[in-house]
Amino acid sequence: MTLFVITLGFEEKFAIRMITRHGLDKGDRLLLVTGPRTPQSERAASFLSDFAKRYYGGDVAVELEEVRVAGFIELVHRLYGLVAARAREGERVVFNLSGGMRALCLAAFTAALLLSARLPVEVELETEDSSALVEVPRAVLELPRTLSSTGRERVEVLAALSRGPRPARELAEKLGRDETTVRRHLQELVESGLAETMGGRPKSYRLTKLGELVIQAFPREPT
Repeated sequence: MTLFVITLGFEEKFAIRMITRHGLDKGDRLLLVTGPRTPQSERAASFLSDFAKRYYGGDVAVELEEVRVAGFIELVHRLYGLVAARAREGERVVFNLSGGMRALCLAAFTAALLLSARLPVEVELETEDSSALVEVPRAVLELPRTLSSTGRERVEVLAALSRGPRPARELAEKLGRDETTVRRHLQELVESGLAETMGGRPKSYRLTKLGELVIQAFPREPT
């Protein structure tokens, strides 16, 4: 089962396209989150509720929640609570941030980052002209946890890879570390989406685009 969290503005078109892309199964739920209610958002919510009833009967629940923007932290707290109270353990949660106020979308994304520590979260949004769908990689959603668990040795491995692809043994020799330890760090970097393997013998490792971005966030030691 899936909980779909949709930031709702004046139009329902983004939500309809999301439903069409993913499809809905029995027991799925739609949580529509909007700012202060307006006639347009009320109409959009009513359309989506009727749409779900017409095509899915009573098998898909639709709920509308109004949130007011007082402060950013309060808004994130409110959105986190709304989703956490409804998501079942291990349940897939899909955030669609294509509509609604920008502050609401940003707060919803922050709540999704926090929720990803305990739930399988996905985040997507369409561009304003509907020409493209942007899906946030899982590795980005897990980045806060990845960074918090990245110790000095792993940062050294990242920094070494930023100078170019290298096999594990060569990295270990350059860093003066045990090869088994370096291989463990490399495997964890691959699993977190910060590094990837290359073909050839011996197998080499290189940074992903996300890894290149992350290494720039760490302070460089003076040379």
